[in-house]
Amino acid sequence: MSVIRKNTLYSLGVKTNGDLRSRGNKPFNPARYSRFKYGDSRVSLEFAREIATLLVADPTVKRRLLSGKAVITSSAYKVVPTAAHSVAAALYTLLLRQGYPVQHAFIYRSNLSEGDYAKKSLEERQQLMANNGLILKEEDFADHHVIVIDDIRITGSHERAVESLFSTIAVKSLHFLYAVEMKPVDALADPTIEDRINHYWMKSPKQLLSLMKRPAFVLNARTCKYILALPAPELTVLLAGLDDSRLAELHAGIKGDEYHKMDCYRASYRVLLKEVSERKMSTYAPAAVLAAA
Repeated sequence: MSVIRKNTLYSLGVKTNGDLRSRGNKPFNPARYSRFKYGDSRVSLEFAREIATLLVADPTVKRRLLSGKAVITSSAYKVVPTAAHSVAAALYTLLLRQGYPVQHAFIYRSNLSEGDYAKKSLEERQQLMANNGLILKEEDFADHHVIVIDDIRITGSHERAVESLFSTIAVKSLHFLYAVEMKPVDALADPTIEDRINHYWMKSPKQLLSLMKRPAFVLNARTCKYILALPAPELTVLLAGLDDSRLAELHAGIKGDEYHKMDCYRASYRVLLKEVSERKMSTYAPAAVLAAA
């Protein structure tokens, strides 16, 4: 691997009173970022446009994009993508339309964890990254310039895991690109600052439901976990507010990532199955599945 580069759209720090502060000339909108983290694809497209502008403004990177040997990827997932994937997918489409012959490939993870990654400590993050089982198709990345899109850099645990993965593959270069990066000293002092940013706008199930009803909503892993972590009364109200198509998508995603097998989500999954059963959504043979849950 010849070069490892890192860029970010927005650099953040923390004031002495705990509030966020932008480092540099670009003001950061935490409400917009929060909507993005919970599936607002309109923000994903905005980030993709900003990243595309940043990439093509660099002559070296622009040559790589034109070489036919550049591949766009994002942070790893199992079945339901991360929010970063929606940025990577939009970036891929934008660059193709602008005449850059880039490719799009994927990094998967075989192991998923319970709970919210953004609330975990540095030690917990490092442990998760050591055991998350990153997987890719080597032929999709070998002899290519790899551009990894991620939403935020806090402790760098995910970045180090991805870098280690690519150290065994003959890629031409590795370029990490983040929407947001926290000042290292502030991030290490309190990694859970990420959770505050994620929920700057997203304060309640009611807000999430309003977002999920919009055409621009894209289901991601964070949203699945948030829904499964709701108290039963709030979960019931949210599920009742979804149309059949969105409910089917949610059910399929949760099953695909096997959250229904995790002890902390098992009770919530039964609530979801009950809603599916009551709507007689035969696609899932819900009565039989409910009996076996």
